Order: sequence, then structure tokens, then C-alpha cells
Amino acid sequence: MCVDYINDREYRNFQEWIERISQEFYAFPSALFQEMLGDNCSGIHFLGKTENLQNDLIRALKQAGEKFNVKKIIATPEVHVAPAKWKERALFPRKILKEVINQNEKFMVYHGYSTNITDYNHLIY
Repeated sequence: MCVDYINDREYRNFQEWIERISQEFYAFPSALFQEMLGDNCSGIHFLGKTENLQNDLIRALKQAGEKFNVKKIIATPEVHVAPAKWKERALFPRKILKEVINQNEKFMVYHGYSTNITDYNHLIY
């Protein structure tokens, strides 16, 4: 069961919750990014991603001119990683994922994310 504490609603599962939320907020990331980055995305020059956290941290430290030990960063074990069973349950209807991509395309492209829905087949139920 998923609970929406803001609107005091309960949903049977993640899919039901994401369908309801996406109807209201699918363009929210785009609006948030536009607020932070400006219309032409010039507010940020580097965005570290959790998907590449080690490499992005190393790149950011190098760009900042910091001295650090690359081997220690690479050797640091992952923490706070979602269990596989959670990832298997967090799937989207194709229609909603496509709409999210369409509404956020500008920012996805700017930050190096694919806008090809087939690249996200692992997230579709």
C-alpha cells in the first residue's frame, strides 16, 4: 500500500499511486528544473547523477581543483541502495512514462538522459 500523506489518500500499490500522481504532476520535474536552471538551463554547469555517482564525484572534484584519492572513492562501498524487490515494483504504465518524457524532454536532453522510451522498457509494466 502507498500512502499520500499530503492529500491523505491510500493507494493499493505503486502503480495506482504513480498513475494518480502523474495525472496531476507529470510536468513537475520540468517546472522545478526550469525554476532552478532558468529557461536556457544555464543555472547549473554540472549535474552529478546517482547512476554514475563515483565517476561524477571524481569529475566534480577534478573540475574544482581539489586534491583527493581516486582509489578511495572507487573502493567506497555503496550504501542506501534500494533492494531489488523495490525496483521490480516501481514500474510505470507506458502512457504515463511517455508523457513524463515528453513534458521533461528539454531537461532530460540537457542533462544527458535519453528521451527514447525504449531505453526505459525496464521501467514499464
